[in-house]
Amino acid sequence: MDDYIRFLRARLDEQEKAAGTALGHNVRCWELEWLWGYERVVEIYEFEDGTQDSDSVAFFGRDGLGEHISFNDPTYTLADIAAKRKILDYEKDGYLNGLGIDAWGVWTDMVKMICEPFASHPEYPGERP
Repeated sequence: MDDYIRFLRARLDEQEKAAGTALGHNVRCWELEWLWGYERVVEIYEFEDGTQDSDSVAFFGRDGLGEHISFNDPTYTLADIAAKRKILDYEKDGYLNGLGIDAWGVWTDMVKMICEPFASHPEYPGERP
């Protein structure tokens, strides 16, 4: 199980670094707008003085790609990473002790499932789903 945990923590660290870099450039979030019937992803910047600005990132057709991208902005990505780390920390923090069910088995299955989106990574520790 340790190999899955190390693998997942490394992938989360990579994602956190990329999202943090985007936030370091004052990007608060990405929003989806419609312009002339097409999807447009807009970066919303928030500066230290509280002012905001925006800039178009990309235009897309009507295929949903812009909407998908806007759902995965840096703020969302960091919240998703934090939630996954809480799941990883359940075992470390002793939450699984004394639950009266096969909590360890359920937890290990959940960790493996969280790893599945990274199955194409060359360091993926298990069999490809």
